[in-house]
Amino acid sequence: MRQVRAAGARVRVFGDGDVANSVYAVLEERANVDVLAGIGGAPEGVIAACAVRALGGEMQGASGPRDEADEAIAAGEGHDIHKT
Repeated sequence: MRQVRAAGARVRVFGDGDVANSVYAVLEERANVDVLAGIGGAPEGVIAACAVRALGGEMQGASGPRDEADEAIAAGEGHDIHKT
């Protein structure tokens, strides 16, 4: 965050509201948000991605397994957790 602020950008920290904040990043004329970076659950990520795409935006995401068991499940299902 220090580097972002040093570049002249604002940083707004939020605890909840992943989907709403994703939409704000697309509604540039109303929300004054250019980029959203964060971590959240997979269901919220899918909902946010659908909303962002429907509004003409772009979203990139990656899996973040909590532990080796999650990583093994993802690998067993054929998911590459290192791919964006």
